[in-house]
Amino acid sequence: MELNKFAHFTISKKSFLLIFSLLFAISFSSIAQNKEQKIKKEEKTPVKIAKYFYKKLDGQLGDQRIEFDLMRFGSTLEGHFYFLDKEEKGTIRGTISETGRVSLEEIEGRTEEGDANIVGFFEGKFMSPTEIAGTWHSFDGEEYNTFTVKENYPEKSSSFWVVHEGRSYSGTATVDLVYVVMGDEKHNATAKKINEFINSHILNYEHPTSTKKQFGDHSEFLDDFVNRYKKASEKAQKESGQMPIWDNHHQIILDYNNHNIIVLEFVESVFEGGVYADEKINFVNFDLGTGERIKLEELFEKDFMPKLTKVAEDVFRNKYGFKDIEDFSTEGINFEDNKFVLNDNYALSKGGITFRFNEKEIAAHSMGAFEIFIPYSKIKDLIKKDSSLQEVIENNY
Repeated sequence: MELNKFAHFTISKKSFLLIFSLLFAISFSSIAQNKEQKIKKEEKTPVKIAKYFYKKLDGQLGDQRIEFDLMRFGSTLEGHFYFLDKEEKGTIRGTISETGRVSLEEIEGRTEEGDANIVGFFEGKFMSPTEIAGTWHSFDGEEYNTFTVKENYPEKSSSFWVVHEGRSYSGTATVDLVYVVMGDEKHNATAKKINEFINSHILNYEHPTSTKKQFGDHSEFLDDFVNRYKKASEKAQKESGQMPIWDNHHQIILDYNNHNIIVLEFVESVFEGGVYADEKINFVNFDLGTGERIKLEELFEKDFMPKLTKVAEDVFRNKYGFKDIEDFSTEGINFEDNKFVLNDNYALSKGGITFRFNEKEIAAHSMGAFEIFIPYSKIKDLIKKDSSLQEVIENNY
């Protein structure tokens, strides 16, 4: 009799566990379905966001502070990001959907083969025009975390908007002009100088294949492309019966915007026949307080160049595998007198200075461009106490 009671108790307990498991599964399934429906509902409810924009955002990735400088060009997103505890900036690029869904690759430098070194992915959504939230995971899938960033412009940064103009012809020729406009009421004088500099660059652009070196307005600049294409197209059709493909992109965008420093990035990509597009990126650095261009001589102590060059050469050699090379020319690198020298194409940032040698500047096109990043920690003793970098040094070192 006691045995039967024990058997009955065991069966009852098993039944209870089975019922509990079923109820839990139903409840969990219901929650998952509700969450999926909510996501689908959010996906169908677009957040109104400009087709072209610049946003400065900061927030959290897990327990780490992060900053984004993010720009939108139609369905494309590009920009830079910073971790609070790291000197070097990373690159972010990806896409945005009509409903505000965001997919971004996190890039740190390049691989040995010269490809973008993708280390992680951000997947999220614009929860409002000023906030992005979602998840991040590493390239290998070993690490996952959540992130949230909100639009924020620190006191010593500025707001900008983005303008897009363009032309196309017969589906075989396209020219795009994208540029930022500084719209900060706190820095009217600086905004005027920077905006005039940008406009002057466009109107006095020395196009590699155009005979015109000055333009009355932006429309004339864009129409010049179309007019040149029409002539080239007529000639090509007579000779081969085919329409040539032309593709020009001109961007003046933000590379850095903080600590009283504004860095503009001038990106040019010109394809008008041939094997490849001619591409180059040049930087111009401005003082937010004065609107004047920042020169290296204003940042560093007297006779700084030999030591800065030595540090830069060490970085260059280590990054590109020239550490034990005595003669650069044997590796296809062409410096005057075969001695490493810095150019004046540099970009200031939170953690250091980037110098860039464009394609065909010191090597054949096939070797690509060369960029080196020099952390301020390696050149602290060279920096003037009253320079534009003092704000950066005080906040990070």
